[in-house]
Amino acid sequence: MNIYIIVTSFLFYGFFVANLVPLAIRQAVLQSSESIPTTVSNIITIGFSALLFAPAAIGFIAETFSLTVNMYALCFVVFFAGIIMFANFKN
Repeated sequence: MNIYIIVTSFLFYGFFVANLVPLAIRQAVLQSSESIPTTVSNIITIGFSALLFAPAAIGFIAETFSLTVNMYALCFVVFFAGIIMFANFKN
């Protein structure tokens, strides 16, 4: 319940997540053989489809198991996504 820890956590989270979409779009454009507008529109479409399905899945898992399971799953997803991006896209 310490407000300083909560605000600091939000600042770090915002700092590290703020460039996720531009980095994903940049990597997709570099890897794709399609035109840039097609690649960017495909990435944005995938992102919007995640906005439709992710809240329902998170709500179902939170109601069935607990919200803590969602938080642990989020940690694992971000960790493994970081490892995959690091392994595939390092220069």
